[in-house]
Amino acid sequence: MITNRRMPAIAILLFLSGMILTNCTGAATIITDAVDKTATLPSTLAETPTQTKEPTVQAASPTPTVDDGIYAPLVISSQFNIETGEELENRMLFTMQLDGTFEKQLTESDLRYYYPRWSPDCRMITYYVDIGYKEHIYDTRIGFIDLDTNTLAEISTPFERNRHPSWSPDGRRIVFEANDEQSWQIYVYDLDTEEISQLTFDGENQDPDWSPTGDQIVFSSSRDEVDVWSIYVMNADGNEQREIVPASWGSEPGDWDNPFMNRPRTARWSPNGEQILFRVDEEIHVLGVFEGSIRKIYITEIGEFNPQRLIAGDRRIVDRSDPEFYYWSEFDPAWSPDGQQILFVRARQLSKDDQFCSVDLANGEWNCQAEGSAAGFSGMDWCRSDQEMPQE
Repeated sequence: MITNRRMPAIAILLFLSGMILTNCTGAATIITDAVDKTATLPSTLAETPTQTKEPTVQAASPTPTVDDGIYAPLVISSQFNIETGEELENRMLFTMQLDGTFEKQLTESDLRYYYPRWSPDCRMITYYVDIGYKEHIYDTRIGFIDLDTNTLAEISTPFERNRHPSWSPDGRRIVFEANDEQSWQIYVYDLDTEEISQLTFDGENQDPDWSPTGDQIVFSSSRDEVDVWSIYVMNADGNEQREIVPASWGSEPGDWDNPFMNRPRTARWSPNGEQILFRVDEEIHVLGVFEGSIRKIYITEIGEFNPQRLIAGDRRIVDRSDPEFYYWSEFDPAWSPDGQQILFVRARQLSKDDQFCSVDLANGEWNCQAEGSAAGFSGMDWCRSDQEMPQE
């Protein structure tokens, strides 16, 4: 279990600084009408794009694994301008170096951009964008930025709501969730063929993340009961789906040492493929402090369910002025490329007092920066590349 020691302030600088109609065992049918829309942007990637129907962005070539690969910049979604601190009307995408140096603004603030993910070679960034209401339904689309050509591409799907894309390790496919007006299911888009393949069919399925080896996908699933979520893993073709994190565990809400945990979601695969990070709701009944649930980040092995809190914490610390006050929620963890550090957000309930935090897994030390700086945060990603970043 990660210990609750404080780490030097330098740790803060580390952050600042289509459709296969098959069930689990069936055959496939493919829809082939997924056509990309691309828009050429200026070199700053900061102008509002004008949508066109130019040729699609091509898939990246597979990148060989090299032990001393280059650490690429962070990409984040934020409602605050990373350079000026100005609050924005919408969430935009930015990149920054690992030493905290601001790099560039990637999108304009006319739309809301969420949960960016680097391609394996760090030359493209995928995300989902909130277009707004369309016939009383939020229109959300999967897009990606090609940093080599300064183009912004959009994947057309048969669905109005598309979210949470994740790249395959070879950079040729994107897994995502979409709603067909009946349920949320997992799909894969092939950049070479422009085909969309459906991987799940039962219940509600969301939050997909591709394994580093490319042969499996982890995801959240609610099947037997409404809004009772657990975490599953399946082969990359949708076969052999199995639960690896149960819907709940622990004891009574008032048990200090064995709290009741439920609804695990948003798993992220470790770079070595042996563990996953995920967030889970912890039921809290501490009179005078908090009643309800908070979200905590856990780690477990893939082959064995042995959940450990990312930050061990002390549930008896109820002083809100204490920097180690336990009753904060934790969100959106991201692995460092070497798997040795994790970035995440801590947030007070019902407020904007958010913090960017980091954990060193080698020694268990953790720290968070000043409150308020992460308000409006909506995901980040940290990339490892074996190629140099494209230059302006």
